[in-house]
Amino acid sequence: MKDLLQVTWRCLSLLNLVGRMLMEYSWKAQRSVIRWVRIRRIIHQLMKSWKACTKARDSLGEDKVTINQLTT
Repeated sequence: MKDLLQVTWRCLSLLNLVGRMLMEYSWKAQRSVIRWVRIRRIIHQLMKSWKACTKARDSLGEDKVTINQLTT
């Protein structure tokens, strides 16, 4: 379980990095409103997942976090 959690945490860390890169890119490419809205939705979902994972990890400890708690 601990290995699965480490892999999940690394994946979420990578998604967080991608979200930050998308945010930086979107500020440079605000010409298209539709593109901006789509990018903003992606960023919102990534940050929501990141916050849920962090909250579950901090409140329960790394070895007690389940997949259901990471995906809610």
